[in-house]
Amino acid sequence: MKLKNLLSSPQVLLVLLFVVSLAGMYWYMQVPRGVSIQREDRNRIVYEMMGGANEEMYARHCLSRGGRFNQCGSLCAPGAEACAAVCAPVCELSK
Repeated sequence: MKLKNLLSSPQVLLVLLFVVSLAGMYWYMQVPRGVSIQREDRNRIVYEMMGGANEEMYARHCLSRGGRFNQCGSLCAPGAEACAAVCAPVCELSK
């Protein structure tokens, strides 16, 4: 009988709601999201350059593909005549 009264208490319900909300936010932040790939060919993957993107996520993806992650690789496609010289997260795949 005391447990039923305790669980129906508004303060306890608010604390439970708060704890469940915190757990949900923690879970949401821990679940890996998909990586955004701008271009992929047989020698490399060029990832999207999104503000605040997690480079560790790109590095893990690259490693899982058997490549070497370069956080400041070339955005240019091989043999491109014109290309912007900016850093881009790139996975250099083994040939």
